Amino acid sequence: MMSKEEYLTKAAARYEALQKLNEQKDFYSYEAEFEKIWLDLGREVLESNISKVGKDARKNIVRTRFGPIRVNKAHVFSEPVLGSRTSPYLQSKLVLLGCEHVFGQVPALVESLLGASVSQSQVYRSCQRAAFVADESVLDEPSAGLNQQLADEQQTVYGMADGSMLLTEQGWQEVKAGRVFEAHPSPEMHPCATACESPARGC
Repeated sequence: MMSKEEYLTKAAARYEALQKLNEQKDFYSYEAEFEKIWLDLGREVLESNISKVGKDARKNIVRTRFGPIRVNKAHVFSEPVLGSRTSPYLQSKLVLLGCEHVFGQVPALVESLLGASVSQSQVYRSCQRAAFVADESVLDEPSAGLNQQLADEQQTVYGMADGSMLLTEQGWQEVKAGRVFEAHPSPEMHPCATACESPARGC
């Protein structure tokens, strides 16, 4: 654990940089530089507060929301989480963004929103591993919004989604596909079965 004196020393080392911010003429640049200073301080404080890392090789590099930090191998936080030495907090952000956007777009979003550097493959692996350990009963449970739609609508409609990686001339690219289709309990109940003389003719 980091001592109070160590924390104050690290914070004091940024005092001059904080004062230099007053030379900025616009608020955007001021806040952007302010964020960089505190992210850098946060990374050092996080690393020092978790464990003591000496000059020997007994340490692991763990990627966090504040950037990569060194963690003593004897500390539990140095162990991989879901097969990766990426903090659970950062992984949760990657999975959230990976579910809402194609994987190739996420690194730029992470850079802009968190100031951290990640790769497309890291995003892909985090989402894949999270899906493997997710509770299937929770995944199968309809959301509140879907339940409301099911209660209001007389017709049942299904939706399916999937994703894959294709090797193109520009390298690996993510592809997502989806389909929505109407549910019919049996061929006899399908409108085409009564409207058409033969299903082979189509409707």
